[in-house]
Amino acid sequence: MTVQERINQLNAVPEVLDAWIDRTPVSIPRAGELYTGRLAWGYLSGGVVRLDGHDIIVVKLGVIGEEAAYWLNQVPDILKPAVADAYITGRTSAAAANPKRPFTKAEVESFCNAQWRLTQGNSAALDIKDFSVTNFDANTVRVTGFFHDVATNTRPRLTYFITLVDPNGAAAAPNVKFEKVIE
Repeated sequence: MTVQERINQLNAVPEVLDAWIDRTPVSIPRAGELYTGRLAWGYLSGGVVRLDGHDIIVVKLGVIGEEAAYWLNQVPDILKPAVADAYITGRTSAAAANPKRPFTKAEVESFCNAQWRLTQGNSAALDIKDFSVTNFDANTVRVTGFFHDVATNTRPRLTYFITLVDPNGAAAAPNVKFEKVIE
């Protein structure tokens, strides 16, 4: 890809507002036809415009005006494919017949809704609102949300740590440890 094609690659990302040459490629001493430069871009993240940039190496080819541009060290994060959500990442069983994989956010949320309904007096509880989950470590997640308390018909904001004692075991008692977090 040429420098312009790298700029076009950045501009093709939906969040990117514009990309440009931030530092024109300059020759690397004693490296012949190698040049370093920097591309920059503005992008929208959470309603805020942010600026970022990444260095490139440009190789001038034999024909005048032809070049190949490469990202230096690694591809910029904004160009990397989105990683699917993965929770309880310690699930690593290699059994081909029953491979273990991390849980998705939807699976953790469904599990939490079911467990909340199993608590005393909450069998008719509505789904958790504003549910969020973050990894704490390979076997533990932190979940937060507005849990429906049937007895008081309120939605207190609650936080729990959920740990699979054996990450490759069943996602059911006694393998699951719930710990309420007081904030």
